[in-house]
Amino acid sequence: MNLILDAALDQEDYDLASRLASQLMLQEEFGTNPLTDMLALYSLAKYVESKTDFKNWTSNDAENDPVLSENKISEEEDKTDVKEEAKKEEEPEEEDEDDAQYIRVPFLRNPYDDRHFDLKSPRLICGKSFISLGYALMQSKQEDMSRKCYLLGNVLSGNWSEASSLAEKCVQSNSKLGSLKDTLVHYVEELHDLPEADQSDKTNLMSKLDGLSGDGPSLSDLAESEFKRVQSEVEQKDIEELRSNILKWSKYRYKIQEHEDDKLNREKLIAEIKAKKEELARREQYLYFYDNLKKNSLTRLDYD
Repeated sequence: MNLILDAALDQEDYDLASRLASQLMLQEEFGTNPLTDMLALYSLAKYVESKTDFKNWTSNDAENDPVLSENKISEEEDKTDVKEEAKKEEEPEEEDEDDAQYIRVPFLRNPYDDRHFDLKSPRLICGKSFISLGYALMQSKQEDMSRKCYLLGNVLSGNWSEASSLAEKCVQSNSKLGSLKDTLVHYVEELHDLPEADQSDKTNLMSKLDGLSGDGPSLSDLAESEFKRVQSEVEQKDIEELRSNILKWSKYRYKIQEHEDDKLNREKLIAEIKAKKEELARREQYLYFYDNLKKNSLTRLDYD
């Protein structure tokens, strides 16, 4: 994942990088590798600092992708074939209601949202990713960066009360948000037509954001500097671990290949033995045909 994120960031494709980072959130992998965490945080921070409208996440590139276009065409052809076959088939006979069997199956009576895998809005997915990163950073004792991630994540998720309490903590700790302050104000102000209760919480949050300092480095700058610090500590260890995993994979692959080869050879041998037995049975029938002719004739006469 580090290599893929790095490639996307080298091309300054923050849209792709942020979507990759969100996959780490969905798989709950934040906190397993500090380098990955900082790359993901940098990707997400650069994406939201551009004050995006999140429309890029929902764009459909199937028309420009030959693979996706071909799959779409094949799916449409399959649907057409199914419809034609259904027309050709005769209408099924009506079943007797007395013979019908009903099976009780479990189902959800009411709509359900787990606020994780069920998230569809790119804004909410980004918000949940920042919250997950904030939790991971809190575990590694990086409280200032963690609080900023929590604050941005709750703003994107629309958790106004949580965001207000976090903004209050930032005011008390004299935290410097840098360009994050303008980013927060932008995403708070872009939401309109909120319920009255949420509108009051939003107003309260805006008043607390006004009291925060706009000086200092941005969240992406903090992630970049932390990445460089962590890189010197764990990069060599990650390289050695990757080499070890590649060697282990080569040995494991060879072992699996041997197992599959043995299985294939065994199946071939069984097929050859079966064919040989059938051939022997056929030859035995030919060789003993005249010996059994008299017995077969008597049996036929008895039957007549």
